[in-house]
Amino acid sequence: MEPGNPFSIEGKVTIVTGGATGIGACIAREFAIRGAPVMIASRNEANLLKMRDKIRAEGGVCEMMVCDVREPAACEAMVAETVKRLGRLDVLINNAGAGFPTSTPRLSANGWRTIVGINLDGTFFCSKAAAAQFIQQGGGGCIINVSSESGMEGWSEMPHYAAAKAGVINLTLSHASEWGPKGIRVNCIIPGKIVTETENPLWLDPRATRHIALRRFGQVNEIAYPCIFLASDGASFINGTTLAITGGKNNGFG
Repeated sequence: MEPGNPFSIEGKVTIVTGGATGIGACIAREFAIRGAPVMIASRNEANLLKMRDKIRAEGGVCEMMVCDVREPAACEAMVAETVKRLGRLDVLINNAGAGFPTSTPRLSANGWRTIVGINLDGTFFCSKAAAAQFIQQGGGGCIINVSSESGMEGWSEMPHYAAAKAGVINLTLSHASEWGPKGIRVNCIIPGKIVTETENPLWLDPRATRHIALRRFGQVNEIAYPCIFLASDGASFINGTTLAITGGKNNGFG
C-alpha cells in the first residue's frame, strides 16, 4: 500500500466474479490499474480471455478462471487458484448476477432456481470460501456484495431476481456480524441505472432519468470507485453497510 494513503488498494489481491463484462469488468480494470492483482471469474471463457488480455496490456496483473458460482466446489477452487497464482486473497467482490423478465405465472421452478442460484447462492458460496481463506491467513479481508434497487423495492417484472437481491442485502448483514470479530468486513453496494454494453436497453430510455435526482444514468466507473473505497483502509470501520449508488430519487414534480 502507498505510504500514508489510506485509500490505496495497491497489492490487495482481489477476486471479481462476473468480471469479464459490464460493471464487473470495469471494477476489475480500475482495481488492476491501481496496483491490485485481480482474478476475474465468470462462465464465459472467451469474454474472460478478452478482458484479461486488456488488463494485462494496460500493465495490470490479471488472472482468469471459468467458474459457475452456483457450485460450492467451483467457488472453493476459484479461491484456491487465486492463492496459488497470486499468493493470497484480500478482497472478494461478489458481482456475478443474472436475470430475465417474466411474471410469476410464467416463471418456472427451474427459472426461479437458476436466478436465485446465481445471485444469492453464488454470493453465499463465494463468501464462505473467501472467509475461510481470510481466516487461514490470520484474519482481515473485505467482501463487497452487489445487490440491486429491486432488492430494496421489489420488481414486478423480475420477482425471482428481486427476491435474490434482497437476500444478498440480508446476507451482507449476517456475514458482517458473523465475521466481524475476525476482522473481515462485509458490505453491499446497490448500483442504480448504469450504462454498460450489456444493459437492458429499456433502462436507457432518456425519459427514465426523470426519476433520478441527478437527471442522468450512471457510468460503470462510478460503481468501481466506491468499491475501491470500501476495499481500502479508508473504510476500515465500515462493516455491514449497504451503499446505494443510484444518483438519488426524484420525488418532486420537476
